[in-house]
Amino acid sequence: MKLFKNIVLLVADSLRYDTVRGNGKPRLPYLSNHALNFHQAYSAGCWTLPATASIFTGFLPHEHQATTRSRNELRRDRPTLAEKLTTLG
Repeated sequence: MKLFKNIVLLVADSLRYDTVRGNGKPRLPYLSNHALNFHQAYSAGCWTLPATASIFTGFLPHEHQATTRSRNELRRDRPTLAEKLTTLG
């Protein structure tokens, strides 16, 4: 029997780094201390759609092409994180 690990991807859009600790968010420091953190990560886009599309595809906005409200579908030839994980079971 395979042992699968759970994946929780917490994406805090429009949240400055210095606001994550404290400020009435008691669970975030706990989660941060028990999780994998990326301290030098930068957003691939300047707003939610291209940034999260890059997270879920691994491609830059000009590659996945989900960049505007009218152009919001991913290229079908670019697999997403969910599709890759599905193939792993």
